[in-house]
Amino acid sequence: MRLMKIPVAAVLLASLAVIALVWRSSEPNRFASGEGITSFAPMLERVIPGVVSIKVAGTRKTPLPLAHVTSDGKLKATAPDLLTEEMTVSGGSGTIIDAKRGLIYTNQHVITNVSEVIVKLANGHEVPGKVLGADIGTDVAVVQIEAKNLTAVPFGNSDKLRVGDLIVIVGSPYGLAGTAKMGMVSALMRSDVAPEIFESFIQIDAVINPGNSGGAMVNARGELNGVIAASIGIAGETAIGFVIPINMARSIADQIVAGGIVRRGGTGFAVQPLTPEFVKKQKLPFAKGAVIMAIAPNSPAAKSIFKEWDVVVGVNGRPIEGSSDYTARIASIPVGKPVALDIYSKGRLHKAKFIVTDLNVEPVPMSAVDLKSLEGLTLGMLLPGAAEYGKLRGARVLAVADNSSASLLGFSVNDIITKIDGNAVGAPEDAFAMVRAKTGQYRIDVNRNGQPAYVDVTP
Repeated sequence: MRLMKIPVAAVLLASLAVIALVWRSSEPNRFASGEGITSFAPMLERVIPGVVSIKVAGTRKTPLPLAHVTSDGKLKATAPDLLTEEMTVSGGSGTIIDAKRGLIYTNQHVITNVSEVIVKLANGHEVPGKVLGADIGTDVAVVQIEAKNLTAVPFGNSDKLRVGDLIVIVGSPYGLAGTAKMGMVSALMRSDVAPEIFESFIQIDAVINPGNSGGAMVNARGELNGVIAASIGIAGETAIGFVIPINMARSIADQIVAGGIVRRGGTGFAVQPLTPEFVKKQKLPFAKGAVIMAIAPNSPAAKSIFKEWDVVVGVNGRPIEGSSDYTARIASIPVGKPVALDIYSKGRLHKAKFIVTDLNVEPVPMSAVDLKSLEGLTLGMLLPGAAEYGKLRGARVLAVADNSSASLLGFSVNDIITKIDGNAVGAPEDAFAMVRAKTGQYRIDVNRNGQPAYVDVTP
């Protein structure tokens, strides 16, 4: 065997090339985790100019006694002096995502029922804003301004986030513009934690204060990975923060920019939570997913091989946490677009593609014969096809029996029960369970064709 002499310089150059290659291949993970980073200052110098403060003024409808509201949501002639609107002044944050067009992402709850929007830029200049549209279901809204030399925050990919990744949130807590806070991703795909209808939140440990809503959550590279949404906490304890994934927000916002509204459809699968009992009984090799409980006729799902009690475990290549996560992910996909589902059926995993289509799904009627105070009331889920789907969260009134307790209380078909004694109602069974627990007078909040109303009930 002949040994070749290789110059030392060549060896050193080759070694340096290998080291550089390894460093580059690991660079995305290093930046995501924050490894080796001693300051976020350079990154924030690029991001902060792209985060704005938003001040709004407007009106909101005040709840009225149910008996004083007509079926079309208007005030009855017998009560002309009741106050139906009140002035509001509030604010929040926003993130510039398109510098040329002046497009800004924020939360729906920041700009709801507004007549005036003022956007304050990072340089202190104030300009009027125009609301292009908002989606109550995901709490995403888009505002547009006319201004020069804007700075946009570049998009990241929220699907690539991992628990433990370092993040920074930027917003205007308590009106203090350009405030940055560091934290990390605590959990992914959180649902049933806020008033939003379609939830698949990123949970973070950075504290979200009033005024932060609509601001930016960026990674260590300064890429926009989420829109700050909400915090939940108990008095005296540090709150937990929740952020709308940018991939979901972007899908919704693109529809708003294109047409001002969000069209929601589905595949035809109606799902329910996957319980430990079901996992054990079916001997499933997994514990997370959504059980198919019904399939809408004439839907894409009805034309597939899948049946009731099959389990959806993934959407577009990503695992799902449960039925709420599945619903949120499907609801953010525009009508007419394809979606790939991973479905466990007959002992094996199948991959199938569907086209999201407009659906009209009839809810399963539910009533409670043991509740005298709500006798005669039939409720159902809010499902695709209902006018309020994606706009409200609650239980829909499907029928009211003549001369029943429910009719005497003033309920009408298509009323939406949203709260009972201040507690949010997500489904018919929620409403009935809450009422069963009441021993004294309680209040039912109702939305009637856009007008909030209420009725006091005595068991």
